[in-house]
Amino acid sequence: MTIDAAAKAATVGPVTWRNIEVGERAKAWTLEKVDRQLGWPPGSLERYIRGDDTALTGIDSAGGTSSVDDVDLVLSLDLPDTTKVILIRAVRSGGEPLDAILAMDLADADKVTAIQALRELFTQRSAATPARSA
Repeated sequence: MTIDAAAKAATVGPVTWRNIEVGERAKAWTLEKVDRQLGWPPGSLERYIRGDDTALTGIDSAGGTSSVDDVDLVLSLDLPDTTKVILIRAVRSGGEPLDAILAMDLADADKVTAIQALRELFTQRSAATPARSA
């Protein structure tokens, strides 16, 4: 993906994207847009810029949190296989899983079931992630 395409997808200007890449200051909400475009947890880039070398830990080389962990977690949930497949596609989409589900060519009832399962997935993921002290 080019800088121009990434910037457009993140709804920031290409100059802003380039400035962030070279370490220029940016507003927190701009950094969150970049986080979202890269599939990173909100606040990751800002924490990294402020010197938290662990902020990008667990983020895979393609951007985003490790989908392998999410896939394993989805497979462990007590859900129908069809719902698991929808969730796996959503978490591996590279974007927001909710947006991926909404964009899928599915019946509304299947989307609702998948969104409810996504909520369960996020709850399970939060329970599995140790709390950090501030």
